[in-house]
Amino acid sequence: MRIINAPLILATASLAAALHVAPEYRGISSDLVKREPGLTVTIFGCTLNFRLINGLCVPTCTGATYLDAKNNKCIPCTDSGAATCDSNGVATACTKGYLQDGKCPTTCPSGKFADEKTKACKDCSALDPHSNTCTSTAALSCKDKWFLSNGACVSTCPSSTYADSTANACQPCSSVDKDAATCSSTAALSWQVARLPVAFVPAVDTPSSLPIPLPASSTLIDALALTASSHTCKACTDPDAATCSSTAATSCKTLLLQGGACVKSCAGATYPDTTNHVCVACKDANAATCSSSAATSCKDKYYLQGGTCTQTCQGATYADDTTRSCLGCSDPDAATCTSKSATSCKTLYLKDGACIKDCGNGLFADANKHICSSCSNVDADAATCTSTKATSCNTLYLTKDGACSKDCGDGFYKDDATKTCIACGDADAITCDATQALSCKQSYLQGGACVKTCAGASFPDSKSSSNDKYYLQSGACTQTCQGATYVDDATRSCISCSDPDAATCSSTAATSCNTLYLKDGACTTDCGDGLFADANKHVCSSCSNVDADAANCTSTKATSCKTLYLTKDGTCSKDCGDGFYKDDATKTCIACGDADAVTCDATQALSCKQNYLQGGACVKTCAGASFPDTTNHVCATCMDANAATCSSSAATSCNDKYYLQSGGCTQTCQGATFPQDGDAATCTSQGATSCNTLYLKDGACVQDKDCGDGLFADANNQVCSSCSNVDADAATCTSTKATSCKTLYLTKDGACTKDCGDGNYNDDATKTCIACTDPSASTCTSSGATACKSGYLQNGACGSTCSGATFADGVKTKVLKAGACVDNCGDGFFVDASTRSCKACTGNAATCDASNALSCKSGFFLNNGQCTSTCPSGSYADSASRTCKSCSAFNDAATCDSTGALTCRTAGNVVINKQCVAGTAYALYPGYTWAGGAYTDNTQDGTPGLGHAKCQAYCDNNAYNPSGIKYTAHAKGTCASLNKGFSSCVDVSFAGGSCIRVSDGSNCDYLY
Repeated sequence: MRIINAPLILATASLAAALHVAPEYRGISSDLVKREPGLTVTIFGCTLNFRLINGLCVPTCTGATYLDAKNNKCIPCTDSGAATCDSNGVATACTKGYLQDGKCPTTCPSGKFADEKTKACKDCSALDPHSNTCTSTAALSCKDKWFLSNGACVSTCPSSTYADSTANACQPCSSVDKDAATCSSTAALSWQVARLPVAFVPAVDTPSSLPIPLPASSTLIDALALTASSHTCKACTDPDAATCSSTAATSCKTLLLQGGACVKSCAGATYPDTTNHVCVACKDANAATCSSSAATSCKDKYYLQGGTCTQTCQGATYADDTTRSCLGCSDPDAATCTSKSATSCKTLYLKDGACIKDCGNGLFADANKHICSSCSNVDADAATCTSTKATSCNTLYLTKDGACSKDCGDGFYKDDATKTCIACGDADAITCDATQALSCKQSYLQGGACVKTCAGASFPDSKSSSNDKYYLQSGACTQTCQGATYVDDATRSCISCSDPDAATCSSTAATSCNTLYLKDGACTTDCGDGLFADANKHVCSSCSNVDADAANCTSTKATSCKTLYLTKDGTCSKDCGDGFYKDDATKTCIACGDADAVTCDATQALSCKQNYLQGGACVKTCAGASFPDTTNHVCATCMDANAATCSSSAATSCNDKYYLQSGGCTQTCQGATFPQDGDAATCTSQGATSCNTLYLKDGACVQDKDCGDGLFADANNQVCSSCSNVDADAATCTSTKATSCKTLYLTKDGACTKDCGDGNYNDDATKTCIACTDPSASTCTSSGATACKSGYLQNGACGSTCSGATFADGVKTKVLKAGACVDNCGDGFFVDASTRSCKACTGNAATCDASNALSCKSGFFLNNGQCTSTCPSGSYADSASRTCKSCSAFNDAATCDSTGALTCRTAGNVVINKQCVAGTAYALYPGYTWAGGAYTDNTQDGTPGLGHAKCQAYCDNNAYNPSGIKYTAHAKGTCASLNKGFSSCVDVSFAGGSCIRVSDGSNCDYLY
C-alpha cells in the first residue's frame, strides 16, 4: 500500500481538522496512524466507512476515482480522460475525449461521430441510417445502394447528378459531359448548353426550352448557355469552379470536385486526384476513406489490413473495433490473438493467453497443439511431466518408466523424500531400502546383502529368502494389498485408506477414487474453478482440455470464459454470431431481444434478417415518413423531407401544409391543379371537407395525434371534434372521457367536476381528483383526513377509538339541513364546508357546488357552470343532458341543432341534409341531396340535368311561364319564378334581367 507522509505544523486539536476527522481521528484506524518526530503523520489506511484518497480519509470516492474495496482506497480511473468510472476502473463518462467501449479516445472510430453534448461516440446510423462514416451534422460516406448527396444518403440521386455505385456517391453529370443536364454514368442524356448545327443556332431573343436534346448532326458548336428566364450567361456560384451548370460546379481550378462543389478535401470513400482536380471513388468497395493506392479506413464490419478492407483479419493480428483495423498481436510468438491475449502460438506454447517457453509445474508443452496441457492428461498423479510420461509425482512414486505408482516393483524401493522409485543397491535384491537388501532373487539374504554363500553359523534357506515381500491383510499374507488399502512397511501389513471414497491410496493421499473425483490427493465432489469432473477417470481435469479459453466447464463444453465470450453451444469465441451480442460484464453471448435481429446490443436491434430496422426494432411495416429498403432491411427515411409516407422512389402522402404532386410534396400546386388532401373524401379549392380514414381539422385531413389540444379524433364522423362535446370543461380528452380539465378537477372516471366527492380531494397542482390516503376518510386534503365515513377524526386520521383527553363525536360526520343532521344535502343544495350546513343552489340549478351549477332544471341548459334558457351562438341545447354542446362537432357549422348544421361559417357553403357543403346551382332546388361527394337527383335517381322533373313542371306551368316556353329554352324570368315557388331557393335574386346566385354571383341561366 502506498504511504503518504503529511508534515503538519499544527497542534493535536488542529491535526483532526486538517485530516477532516474528529480529535480521536475519526475514520482513521488507530493502528494505521504512525506519529513521527516533528509531528509528521503517516496514514496507512482508513476504517471501513471511510476511504483513503490523497492522504485523507473520506466517506465517499468522488471525481475520476473508484473504490478499491479490498484495500479500502479510492483509485484513479484507468483512463485519464474519464469523468467517472465503474468498480473496475472502466470509464462510464468522459471529460477529455469521447466515451467508447469504456475508454475516452480523442477521436471516434470509423462509423461513429463525436457527440459534444454527451461526450460520447455515437453510431452514424443515429444521424443517417444509411451512412458508413459521418460528422456530427452530415454523412461522409454511404452503405451499398445508397449515395452521398449534400451530406445525406439517398437512394435516388437528384437532377444533374448520377449514382456512382463504386463510390456510393452522387457524381455531377459534368464529369461525364461538361454540358450535361441529366446523364448516366457513361453518357449525357440531356444538356444544359444547347448543341446545335451552325444553321440552327437561335437568335439571342429566340425562346429556348432547356434542357435541349442533342440533334442528329455532325456539325456542332457550343451555343451560349441561356437561362430559361433571362437568356443570359451567368457566373458560376462556386468561386473555384472552372466550369459549371446552373446548379453545380462541373470542374475546379485549384480545389477538388465532389458532389457538384469545389472542396479543399475529399469526404467519404474518395481520394483526391490533384491532376484532374476531382475526388475519385476508392478502388476498394469496402473502404470508408482511401488514398490513390490503398484503403486508409474501412466501412462497418470491415477492418483495414495491408491497405485493403477485410471482414476477417489474417495472420498474427486481431480485429480492433475502435480503429476498424487489424492490429498486430502484442505477443511476438502469437499465431492468432485477441486485443488482450494470444489465442494460439507459432513456436512456443499457449498458457493463460501468453506464448511461453516453459509451461511450469503441472503442465507440459504439447508440440502438436502448441499449448501447455495439464500433466493429469499424461498421468493422473503427475506433478511434472513431458508429453509422454510423468517426471515427478504428487502423492505416488515415479517409476523408471515415467509412471506414478503406489508400488515400485521388484528391485526398487520408495524414496519418500523425492517420491521416486530408486533401484536397489544390490543387483540381486527383490526388495530393499536405501541401505540394504530386504529379500533376494537367486542368492541368500545375510546381513542386508544378497550372498551366494552363507557365512558363519548359518545355512542357505531357499524358502525364506523372499518372506519379506509379503504383507498381512485379513489374516493372510499377500504381496499386493487389495482394495482401498496401502502397504505399510513398518507393520508389514495392509492399512485402510484414510479417504472414505478412495479406490487406491498411499499412506498420505488417495491415488484413485470410487465415485468421487481425485484432486490434490483427495476424493472430492466439487472440482472447483478451472477443472471439470471426468466421470471416466474419476479425476478433476483441466478445463483447457475442453476449450483453451475456458474458465469453467463441464466434460463437454465451457460454462464461462477467461478472455473470449461463451456461446450458446458452450464454446469460447471472439465473435457471437448472428442473433447474439457480446456482454462484457458476463463474458457471454446473449440472444438479441428481437427474434429477427442479425446484430444487436443489450437494448436494441442493429440489423435485421427479414423485417426492417426502425427505432432499434425489426418491424414488418415501416411507420411514419419511411419506406422498406429490402436490400439493407431498414426503414429508410423518405427522400422528400415533407413526405408523411412514401415509396422508395416517391412521396405517397405529405405533411401538413404540403400537397402531393407527381410524387413530390409542394406548398404550391403547379399547373391547372389545386391543393387536395390525399385522404379527403370530399373537398373544395380551399381544402378537404370530409376525410376517408383520417380526421378533418381546418380543411385538412390529419392523424389522430395531430388533432391537438382541446380536440379528439371522432372516429364516427372522421373529424377532430371539440373536447367540450365530451365534457364542457375538458382541456384534453378521448372520444369518451376527459383526460385533463381547464378549471375543474379530473375524476378517475374521466369527468371534470368541481367537487371530487367522498374519499377524494381536489389537487390544484394537477387539476385532478386524488383518492384520500386514509380509506375511512369521507373528505381529506393532501396531508390527511378532514372527515370520516367510519371511525372518528383525530389528528388527520380516522381511528376506531379516540385517544387522549377526547371522546367520540358521531355527529361530526353529518351536515346540518333544516335543523337536522343529515348524511347529505340532496339535489338543489350544496355543502358549505365552513359551517357543515346545506345551502340552496341558485340560478335554476338542479345540482351545484359552492360556485357553479353542475346540472340544470327542466327547460334550462348548463353552459360554463351557469343554467341558461337558450344556448349561445355556436352551440345547441341538448335536451337529453340539459347542456349546451358545441357546433364544432359538425364540419363548418356556424349554428346547429342536435342533428346537424343550420348555417355555415365559410362564405359560399350551404346546408344540405344538415351538412355544410360547397354551394352550387344544384343546391338551390328541392329534390337534391349531398352524398358521396356529389349531388343526387332523388326524384330521378340521377345527376341533375335539364330533365329535372320538378323544374320541368314549374317551367311548363303557365302560372310561372305565361308564354308557354319549355324548360329547355326558358326565359330569364324563370329563375326568379322558381324562387317564388320554392322557399328553399334562398340564394337567388333576379336583377337586370338575369338570375344571379347571391353567394358567388354566378348566372343561374348558365348553370342549369
